Amino acid sequence: MTLGSGNQQDIDEDLHSHQLAVYGRETMRRLFVSNVLISGMNGLDAENAKNLVLAGVTSVTLYDEGMVELWDLSSNFVFTEQDVGKNRALACIQNLQELNNSVVISTLTGPFKKEPLSDFQAIVFTDLSIDKAIVFDDYCHIHQPPITFSKSEVRGLFNSVFCGLFATRGGLSTTRGDSLSKQEAILIRLRPHQDHYSSKQNHY
Repeated sequence: MTLGSGNQQDIDEDLHSHQLAVYGRETMRRLFVSNVLISGMNGLDAENAKNLVLAGVTSVTLYDEGMVELWDLSSNFVFTEQDVGKNRALACIQNLQELNNSVVISTLTGPFKKEPLSDFQAIVFTDLSIDKAIVFDDYCHIHQPPITFSKSEVRGLFNSVFCGLFATRGGLSTTRGDSLSKQEAILIRLRPHQDHYSSKQNHY
C-alpha cells in the first residue's frame, strides 16, 4: 500500500496497543504520516472516515458537493436531523473530529480535479463512474510517488471494491490466471464463490 513514507516516529503503545496488534508497527508508522481524501459522504464513506480517523492518520479531507437529505440519516450515522440541507462534507466534520482530536479533518471545495490529488497518499471514492475511476486511477498510478486509489460501492445487499495497488499495468489477472482489462477489474463484484455454495448444499 502506498501510504506515507513510514519515517521513524514514536508510537504510544498504551494508546495504540490494539492497532499495533492488528496492523503492525511499520503500517502504523505509515498511517501516522498519511493524508487521505474521501470523496462522497454516504453511509459507506462515513464508515471509511470513522475507521481512518480512529486509526490516527495525519489528516482526512472530505469532498461532497451534495446536501444532506432526510433519507441520508438512514445510512450515515454522522448526520442528524439538524444537518438536513447542509453540505454533506461540512456536516460530518464536527462529529468525526470528536473521535480523534489528533487527526486534522477538513473539506475540499470547488470543482473536483486531478491536480489536488498530489497532496494525498491515498484517495477513496464511492460516487464515481467507471470512466472517471479509470482516469483517476491512471493519474494515481503514474504519480510519483504513486497514490493509493480505491473505489467502492454498496447497492443494497451487494457491494463492489476496486483498489489500485498494482505495481504494473500489464498484469491484471484473476486467481485463475485469466487476464482482465482495467474496466473488467473495476467491475468485479465481491460475491461468495460458487464452489462454496456447491460444497455446502448437502448440509441444508
